[in-house]
Amino acid sequence: MLSLAAVAACHGVGGEVISGEYQEPFTISADKTQIEASGADWVTFSIKDAAGREITTDMNAMQSVKILSEEGDRVDRMTNRFRAISNGSYTFYATYSGKKTVNTVSLKSVNRLKYEKYHKNVALFKCTGTWCAYCPMMTAQLAKLPEEALKHSVQLCWHGHGSGASDPLAITFPNAQADCANMLLSVMSSRTGKSMGFPTVILDNTKAIVDRSYIAISDAIWEVRADWPATCGIKLSSSESNGAITVNAELNSSTGGEYDVAFALLRDGIYIADGTETDKTYNHVVSAATANYYMYFSDKITAVAKDASKTFSYTFASNVLGSTKPSEFTVVAFALVKDGNYARIDNIVEGAFGETVDFVLND
Repeated sequence: MLSLAAVAACHGVGGEVISGEYQEPFTISADKTQIEASGADWVTFSIKDAAGREITTDMNAMQSVKILSEEGDRVDRMTNRFRAISNGSYTFYATYSGKKTVNTVSLKSVNRLKYEKYHKNVALFKCTGTWCAYCPMMTAQLAKLPEEALKHSVQLCWHGHGSGASDPLAITFPNAQADCANMLLSVMSSRTGKSMGFPTVILDNTKAIVDRSYIAISDAIWEVRADWPATCGIKLSSSESNGAITVNAELNSSTGGEYDVAFALLRDGIYIADGTETDKTYNHVVSAATANYYMYFSDKITAVAKDASKTFSYTFASNVLGSTKPSEFTVVAFALVKDGNYARIDNIVEGAFGETVDFVLND
């Protein structure tokens, strides 16, 4: 389509000659005032100039359009549609070539509980290394994630060895082909058909982000939440006995399904003198985990009926914890479900050692 902005002049209503450039004031309208928070119900926006000309149908002009909400939401570039996966109230406006619409439109998204009972967290598996020159850039971008993304994600840093470089924080299971980080990268390479390296952020074992961009990671978190709503909630608790840590995860399924649960212990503030991080400090480090961190145990995956519960437990032996005090760990549990020949993480929760994290329901 030829952009109106490229036309010298055109005729408006009544035959008056209007400049080819879109003219202020600009106005925005929407075809709905309320949508279902299902991720499948869309509102469509219209943006018009002073002569009533529609801008959103002009793809050249759309390169200069932004549709935003005062709450911080944004419509994908080059589109004029919006959907929601949480309940909320929004006030939208638009800009064309930096010039803001003179009005706003209000929108509500409702009934999330109808489509997803439990609060969904996305697992962010960061494959990293103390030797990795580019990994601090990914760390910096993860630190910039917006509040909404942080509220719906749990970060686990899996350390791995590089070619000719070792990482003192890497963990390797007996008889495993590689350390955990390299195993995760290998599985994702097989799953996506693309080569994976350090650093990579893997989301719920389904999507991988190599771009060192908080926007790309935040968008991916939203997409995973929209495409795979949680079918279960997890109540998490932990205790210590004779130096060993036992973690309990009560899983309740809102839909019915088959689940396995994996566990991990994380540590913050680990100082590595020759590490590449600016402050030489590493956080969210997976210090211990169960072997089903990337694939469910076929002999332990369990059918859970709709609205029924099943408790999964695991004890980390004292020799695995070393000299670290139980209070220094963050405890994590995540539910694995079948996804073709692979496993997908349905939901994940974290809590301080000794803390009980209850089920979290959507509104």
